[in-house]
Amino acid sequence: MGHSYPIAETVIGALNASAPRAATRYDAEALAGDRAIAALHTQWLSRAEVEQHSLLDEINAGSERGFVQVYEDADGETVFAVTYWKLGSTVRPKSKQVKKAKPRLDKPPSKPKRRKRKRYVDPNQLDLFQDWLSD
Repeated sequence: MGHSYPIAETVIGALNASAPRAATRYDAEALAGDRAIAALHTQWLSRAEVEQHSLLDEINAGSERGFVQVYEDADGETVFAVTYWKLGSTVRPKSKQVKKAKPRLDKPPSKPKRRKRKRYVDPNQLDLFQDWLSD
């Protein structure tokens, strides 16, 4: 079973329990509606930032769901990596269907002719047998 990541504009929105979740970019774009998905984004939060916004319960819930990982930085402080589908600031353009040219039916498509590689002949190759020929 794979991870599903929340779809949000900010890390605070991603930690919200009611944020929609998707496992793939295709699923995320379908759930995002008119909004474009910018990327699968990972934002790092320090323990001080989590406590300042009182997000400890959301961090624990996200850790259980798999989109929040707990690490330790070089100073030994706890940091949290929150991964989510970040919504872009623009509206996703509607895709245009490209019409393919129909093949002509009056003549079957021809295959390109393959040319044989011309074999390289060394002009000095008979010099190897010069002694043998002179005997």
